[in-house]
Amino acid sequence: MKSLKLSLFIFFVALLTLNSCVSTMPLNQQFYSSKKVGVILQVDEIGISKAGSQGLLDMALTPGHKYKEPLKTVEPKLDFKLKVKEEIVAILNSKNKQFEIIEENVTSLEKFDKEDADKKYSELDYRSLKTKYNVDEVLILHAKHGILVSYYGSHLDFFDSIA
Repeated sequence: MKSLKLSLFIFFVALLTLNSCVSTMPLNQQFYSSKKVGVILQVDEIGISKAGSQGLLDMALTPGHKYKEPLKTVEPKLDFKLKVKEEIVAILNSKNKQFEIIEENVTSLEKFDKEDADKKYSELDYRSLKTKYNVDEVLILHAKHGILVSYYGSHLDFFDSIA
């Protein structure tokens, strides 16, 4: 019986993954110029997110911990990072954009020394990527995925977001 429930849950999550909504943000057309872009993809572990404001009673009635174990079972079968990478490659190829997928962890980059405290700069120094990967621009995609529990706990959605 437990295996049937687990199988149904895995099927449900896989179905939601393949049919989930993704918000789109159009890129400036100058992005597709002749410059080569380095794409860094950061994917968080599968997680749980709650929608809406919740009181103490709502938190007690819709605990998120009950979804953690099933998500850990589903995550290795999804390979969300690979799916996102394939989609990025397909989009950039369709636009004839030169690109390089950078597998490097950006947290290993040095901090950027800010000469002028009044101006806003990036926290990390990405200049080393230019010579290392022969890229002119860097595109960092931060993706999150998992289950979205609504305010009343009666509705589950599989969410994914890219920032």
